Amino acid sequence: PLANGLGSPFSLILLWYYSQLLFQNGPRVALRRTTIMSIIVVLLSPSMLQLCRTANQPVQVGQAIIGLTLLFQNSYQYLLYTQHWSFVGSVMTPDEGSRWFPALAGFSSIVCSVTSSLVPFILPHTGILGLMALTSITLLGSCLLGDAAYQMSETHGCDPALQLQEQQRSKEAKAADSKEGRVGKAISLFRRVPTLSVLFGEVISFQSLSTILGVAFVRTLKQQIPEDMARAAYS
Repeated sequence: PLANGLGSPFSLILLWYYSQLLFQNGPRVALRRTTIMSIIVVLLSPSMLQLCRTANQPVQVGQAIIGLTLLFQNSYQYLLYTQHWSFVGSVMTPDEGSRWFPALAGFSSIVCSVTSSLVPFILPHTGILGLMALTSITLLGSCLLGDAAYQMSETHGCDPALQLQEQQRSKEAKAADSKEGRVGKAISLFRRVPTLSVLFGEVISFQSLSTILGVAFVRTLKQQIPEDMARAAYS
């Protein structure tokens, strides 16, 4: 429950780090660096857990590594796919997006279903730690393809970095005219558009209930399926 409860604050830290990369280096570099960071963490986590096993480290050390891994796992997927969807939205017109977004989302769901169904067949050969490490291969492919996509967008004149620079100049101009802080701007926006404040409350309540449901599911599943590999395959 503690690890799940810390998921949202941890995600905010990662997103803050991403926003710094985005405005300093542009979207292409931000995606590359955040993906490489994810690969490193994904490789380090099972390696450190295996080291704890062989070196007979105290159980608390392994628990701490697992807790940090859980926090990162719950956060990095949002960090990466948000950038991918943002790129797709930047290079498509609204009409193209209305036609391609549903197709992309549907295809992604099919791929997720297929890959997750393969887990029970892979686990006996790799173990849980090996399966965690294999994630780095798909992340590496994602990194290479994402970089190639940005290169194509630069070649064909639809680079999202250009849009970002225009937005940044617009924000700086508005900031120069207004001394209101970020919190004050948010409050003013909620007052001006009440629908946003209602949606904000809906998101907070949904995230809270989703966390509670996730904790309940994991605890119940652990009681019903005590063996780690069988539980991972079922999940």
